[in-house]
Amino acid sequence: MSSPYQVISRDCINSDLVLHIVDKNLTFEYKELLELIDRAKSYLINEINVRLGDQVIITFGNYYTPWFYACAELGLVFVIAASHKIPNYKELNDRYGKIDHVILPFDKEDLSEFASTYQDIAIDANIIKTYKDTSQKNIRWADNTSILTKSISEKYTQKVSADSIEEHSHEFYYRLLHRNGSLFKITDNDRCMHTRILHHGSSLALFFLPSFKFCKNQFWCDDDNTIWPSYITRHNITRCIMFDDMMDNFIKYNQVPTLSVLTIYPFYRDWE
Repeated sequence: MSSPYQVISRDCINSDLVLHIVDKNLTFEYKELLELIDRAKSYLINEINVRLGDQVIITFGNYYTPWFYACAELGLVFVIAASHKIPNYKELNDRYGKIDHVILPFDKEDLSEFASTYQDIAIDANIIKTYKDTSQKNIRWADNTSILTKSISEKYTQKVSADSIEEHSHEFYYRLLHRNGSLFKITDNDRCMHTRILHHGSSLALFFLPSFKFCKNQFWCDDDNTIWPSYITRHNITRCIMFDDMMDNFIKYNQVPTLSVLTIYPFYRDWE
């Protein structure tokens, strides 16, 4: 019988973790992340009235991490949206069913169209900077059978049926993060770099969750392709995941022979 504690939650975060958002000069230590998770959960319950199984889209932003773990603990279902293919974001409702919540930073200009499309259900990710209530910090609705993600293959057509949606549970991700952490031999003293967004589709289990569990030094850059490669060298990164179309810029802006300690996990796009 499966353990009811195989759940994606703050218990899957390294207790010595430090998250550096390098292009914003922001640093979040473990205790700060827990405080922000508690604020996010309290906001979702008290102000938004979320329910177990609600479907949520979460975009990038400085406060991505606490929102992710807050939603996971409450048993919300993350919709992995191949949004680059969908000119009208409300088409996602036809693919996944009703989207209940969209979490994004309202001050991020390149997400303004996204925010306006979902204005009625959008949540400002920055709210937890000032929202101090942590009254719901002990609430956890997810169990090992709860669905964590729903996704459609990158090769979907315009006529997608509900049968093509893949669902994966908390237990699936819990087991996979431990399997990959062991397989990749991620260590406490590695220095893991995340590019563009902390998760995207299958990279959630491939790199994001394992690295946050087994490595204490996390780096993220949400900048354009001409800037983020320099941080790889500057911060002595030992592990990084990147899309295949990011490789050229990475090589262009780095002295590759100096990066002998770096392991790259290529993530290939196949939608073209």
